[in-house]
Formats: sequence, structure tokens, C-alpha cells
Amino acid sequence: MADGIAQLDVRKRDRSGYLEKRFSVDEFFVLADNGFFDDAMHYELWDGQIVMTPPPGQRHGHSKARLAKRLILAIDAVDPENRSYVAQPGPGLQVKTNTFVQPDFAVVTPVDPANVARLRPEHVLLCIEVSNSTLDQDIHRKSRTYATVEISEYWIVDTVNGKLHIFRSPARGEYSDVSSHGPGQSVSPLFEPRIEIAVGDLF
Repeated sequence: MADGIAQLDVRKRDRSGYLEKRFSVDEFFVLADNGFFDDAMHYELWDGQIVMTPPPGQRHGHSKARLAKRLILAIDAVDPENRSYVAQPGPGLQVKTNTFVQPDFAVVTPVDPANVARLRPEHVLLCIEVSNSTLDQDIHRKSRTYATVEISEYWIVDTVNGKLHIFRSPARGEYSDVSSHGPGQSVSPLFEPRIEIAVGDLF
């Protein structure tokens, strides 16, 4: 067992009788540092359970690239020195002590990596997922998780239906303001109304 991994923390037995171990984010990083994960894959920690997300397909990569280009250029146009906003593709985000996720994109407040080891919800202005095979999870499980920690705005680029879903106003573990937008419409994030993104440009 790698150094830094706590002794087996037994929470329950599954139907087969095997013992289940739930990990903390700190333990998750110790595993990563000791080479337990395939670098080519994408791992997250959900309520102590390590999950491997599906590899991105061509459609996902296409929309993610278009989103990154448009949002980064739009942010640079209003804040060229990145004094207020920083766009980060694929940031790691520690949501709770036992939950660590990697959204496709986030806009965060500027933080010094020397002083902040991991991004946390209080740093996040906008969180974005580009969804295809994980659409149901992104709409339900991830939205509830982000709402619980009061991330003010969450977008889902829905490559299945060609829509942008926007979640706002988190309260009691749910977003009360949910809307969907399609080609021909433009949207602006809460953190900077001067930014305008044409939904059709994301697909």
C-alpha cells in the first residue's frame, strides 16, 4: 500500500460480501501521485468512490474546442490582464472532502497556485460540461452537486440535442433557474454581462 493511504475504512459490505473502501480527496491524490491511474484516462472521485469517465469522442472534442476559443477570446476582450477572470479548460475542482471532479471548462477568480493547491467552489464563477454520453449525469447528479456548494452558474453544452442548458440561482441543493437555448440565440454569463456567446457557434 502506498505511503499516505489510510487503513481500510470499512463502511459497508456489498452483496458479494466484499468490503468497500471510500476515499478522501487527499487519498485520491496520493494514489495518483503513486501511479495508480492510467494517465490516458479521466478519473473523478464521487462521494469517496473513484469513477472513470468515458473517453471523449469527436463531437465532444469539437464542441469543447469551439467553446474554449470563444469564451477565452471573449474574456480577454473585457479583461485582457485576467485580473478578474481566468478561463481554465479541464480544471480539477475539489467540491467536498471526498468529491473531486474535472469539469470540461471553468471560469475562476485569479488564484496563486503556490498558495492554492486545488480549486474549490468559492473560486468558481462559471462551471461548464460538454455532454454526450454523460448527459443524464451532468443534468442531474452534477447539477445537484454544484448547486449544493453554491456554484452560481453551471452550463451544459448538450451535443446530443444541440442546446445549451443554463443553471442558475442555487438553493437547497437545486438550481431554481434552469433554461435551454438553441442556435440563433445568444447568452451572457452572470459574472460578465458584456460577454455574449452565440449558442450556434458551440456546435
